[in-house]
Amino acid sequence: MRTEAVPDGLDAFKAFFADDIAAFPDLTTTVEHIVADGDRVMVFVLWRGTLTGAWSGGGPSEQELVMRTCDQFRIAGGKVAEHWEVVDYLALQQAGLPTP
Repeated sequence: MRTEAVPDGLDAFKAFFADDIAAFPDLTTTVEHIVADGDRVMVFVLWRGTLTGAWSGGGPSEQELVMRTCDQFRIAGGKVAEHWEVVDYLALQQAGLPTP
């Protein structure tokens, strides 16, 4: 599934995640692995939080989300030039959220 690009800059990045934090106020992320080779970096993350607000057309379910993601970045000129993400949609379903 292809999603729209996140606008550039730290403020835009924070705004992109504002809904996540509002829906999962106890959200924690744990970086489990980082793998780098050449201009590519992969980051494996564990997400945990309780869905107490509305998010992506679902919630609140009061269910705990336990989800893993894997993000791959291509770095150019010291900045992220491209980004790909793999999301555990089954974990989203189990937390009571709609999935694509």
